[in-house]
Amino acid sequence: VLDLLRLTTMERVVLAAPCPVLIARLPVHRPYRQVLLATDFSAASAQALICAARVAPEAEFHAIHALQVPLGREKATMRARAEQAREAFLARPGFPPLAEPPEIVEGGVHQVLAFRHRELDADLLCLGTQSDAPADEPERKPAEPRLGNYARDLVRVPPSDVLIAAALPSG
Repeated sequence: VLDLLRLTTMERVVLAAPCPVLIARLPVHRPYRQVLLATDFSAASAQALICAARVAPEAEFHAIHALQVPLGREKATMRARAEQAREAFLARPGFPPLAEPPEIVEGGVHQVLAFRHRELDADLLCLGTQSDAPADEPERKPAEPRLGNYARDLVRVPPSDVLIAAALPSG
């Protein structure tokens, strides 16, 4: 019960680390083949993808964004904002080639990403520390480190190896 209320040791490590953190479930016996980026189109997501390209230079890279439309919000407006965020995200330098543009799939984060993770048989899942923030939410300052709900769940029970990164401070 206490783990539900306080940070686990791994969560504290991820939040305190001055660099991206790779959580390996088992010893690696071969290079990563399929990398899935769970993205909210934030700077932290971009950093995770750039780092994954260094860790898995020969892998195929995929990205997906779960579009959660709250009740009372216009679905078309939310999708348009997510598409704009995707274009700005793709304009960042240093990304590995993606197998396809990042998918924007309507649904809950856990369900959308679990399905795509299984479908790809991804052996590395990467994300930013704040990957539950809506695409239209202003990014938090690096001085406020926190784990999004999905990132927190992945740190606690990773479905594969997980690489998690925070946005680098600007300057």
